[in-house]
Amino acid sequence: MKWYHKLYLSDSASKHARRTIYKLKHGKFAPGYYLITLSDHPDHLLEIIGTAYLVQRPLWELCPMVVGIARYKEEALELTQRILLETYEHRGDFQVKEYLQDR
Repeated sequence: MKWYHKLYLSDSASKHARRTIYKLKHGKFAPGYYLITLSDHPDHLLEIIGTAYLVQRPLWELCPMVVGIARYKEEALELTQRILLETYEHRGDFQVKEYLQDR
């Protein structure tokens, strides 16, 4: 699993970010969290993945780069919106991968 160096965190996820990231990096279960990842699908920009899916080791290894962590589904949606709006404000388009590389 790859991690973005300037990870986006929701308010509630930032309280336990270090512990959550440690658990996920070491293949441990971190229930209730959602990861915002870059999408491998050419028609999608970002994806929201519940950490419950990552219990299966093959999915953990196939997970695209993680760019954000949220504690709840609604926060994950808000964080995704924030990333997209920030990308549009700085670039004038929705090329999220390119924006994050330049950030």
